[in-house]
Amino acid sequence: MVNLLPPEYIEKTKINIDKFLIGALVVSLLLIPLSYYIQLRVKINRVENKIGVVNTELNKISKESNRLNKLKQDYKSLKNSLQKRKKIVGDKLNWIIILKELRRITPNKAWIKDFKVAKHKLFELKGHALNNKQLGLMVDKLSSSSYFRDITVDFSRQKKIKKDGYKKQTTIYYQISGKLKRNVGDNNEVE
Repeated sequence: MVNLLPPEYIEKTKINIDKFLIGALVVSLLLIPLSYYIQLRVKINRVENKIGVVNTELNKISKESNRLNKLKQDYKSLKNSLQKRKKIVGDKLNWIIILKELRRITPNKAWIKDFKVAKHKLFELKGHALNNKQLGLMVDKLSSSSYFRDITVDFSRQKKIKKDGYKKQTTIYYQISGKLKRNVGDNNEVE
């Protein structure tokens, strides 16, 4: 076959093929880093989204931590005020146990008119007994009780009393003081 085309025409086509190959090479060299950049950008977006989720969770945890710290401060404050209250008032007393014990201790021929408990579990007991023997029996029972200690008779004197429906009677008016034993106030006592 004979080439009838002018020689310039063949050269032009060769140049176009070379230009096409050079262009394709340049485009491929541009596409490879571009595709790598797009992949990295997608990964960066995913990581940024995860970081955003982590930041919101950290903010929630921070708020909860602050709330927990506030609760701890409130707890310490309440604990301190409770300790101050205990110093002033003392522990809570289980009155049912104390009153049942007083009822058991009190002889039939004696009665209690007034019973007071002050701070530090000091108590004062006032009442009447028909005779000194009944008063002595009551003091002995108080001293041997597992709920009372440091029993002293502050005074005892004769006193005449008259109640409606009863005749006038001479009694021994007394005042006894002492302390409640430790842990009388807790509710772990066995009845």
